[in-house]
Amino acid sequence: MGLIGWLSRATGFQKRQPIPLHPDTATQAESLAEALARIIEVLDAHSETHWRSWMNESLMQINAQDFRGVQHLLNAYGGMGSFNDLIIGQGMVDGNFEWAPNAGSDNDRLDALRSQAYGLAKAIHDAHHGQTG
Repeated sequence: MGLIGWLSRATGFQKRQPIPLHPDTATQAESLAEALARIIEVLDAHSETHWRSWMNESLMQINAQDFRGVQHLLNAYGGMGSFNDLIIGQGMVDGNFEWAPNAGSDNDRLDALRSQAYGLAKAIHDAHHGQTG
């Protein structure tokens, strides 16, 4: 492994060690993982691939107890074109704008889950950095 290890370190392909989640946030991390799984279900139902991939990456890292998943998730929020701006269930059919069935209720569900996930991620983030509040 000498040469392979040296090459992976030299080229930056070495697997990064996880940043452990704060031990006091285990319950919040579990709730966050559940919320992300439900978000992914909603996104799958509307064939939303970009944000589904983003949420899945965060979920995998959080399930691995890696704080980077929380950081990754929080990076999805804020700014133009962010996860906050996503509206699902809209599209063009034969040149006409149309809403998918249940688009209204699915957007309401997504909005609630999005807020829940942000709140949990922010709490985990703050605990990791020793902040209270």
